[in-house]
Amino acid sequence: MIVMNLQKTSFPPFVLALLLMIVFSLWLRWLPASSMIEADANLFTSLRFLILPTLTLTLGSLAEVARLVRASLIEVLESDYIRTARSKGLPGQLIVLRHALRNALLPAVSVLALNIGYLMSGAVLVESVFAYPGLGRLLLQAINQRDLPLLQGVTLVAATIYALANLVADLAYGWLNPRIRYS
Repeated sequence: MIVMNLQKTSFPPFVLALLLMIVFSLWLRWLPASSMIEADANLFTSLRFLILPTLTLTLGSLAEVARLVRASLIEVLESDYIRTARSKGLPGQLIVLRHALRNALLPAVSVLALNIGYLMSGAVLVESVFAYPGLGRLLLQAINQRDLPLLQGVTLVAATIYALANLVADLAYGWLNPRIRYS
C-alpha cells in the first residue's frame, strides 16, 4: 500500500515501469519487456504484452481509490438507515453490499473520472518505456517533429476521452444513487 501511494505522489510512472520490467521480465521471466503487439495477433496472445503497462498506470490510482472507498464506507456504515437495517435483523454482508456500498462508491467514481487525466499523462512516458504505439507515444512524436496539426488532434482526442469519462461518472451517479436525477 505504501509503494502504491508513493507511485502516485513522488514515484514517477516511468520509474515504476522500469522496476516492473526488471522484476517480471529480467529476473522472473514471466512477462515480455516490450509491448510490441503484432497486428494479426489474437486477443489472448496480446494480453501478456499489456499486463506490465496496465499495472504501471493503475497502481498509483488503486491505492487512492481503495483508501477513499474505505473511508467512505466507514462513514456510510455509521448512518441512520444502516442502523435501521441492522435493527431489522439483516445480515451484515447484505447491508454492506446492498445498502452501504452503493452510497460509498459515489466519491470513488468522481476520483476515478478525474484520474483519467492522470492515466493519460502517465501513458506518454509508459508507452515510451514499453515501446507501445499508443496515443501518448503519438503525442511525443508530434512534439518532437513539431507537427502542430497532429499535436492539436491528439490533444482534442485526449480532451474528448477526459470529457467522456466525466460523463460516464455522472451517469454512474444516477445508477448508484437513484435519488440523483438529471432533468
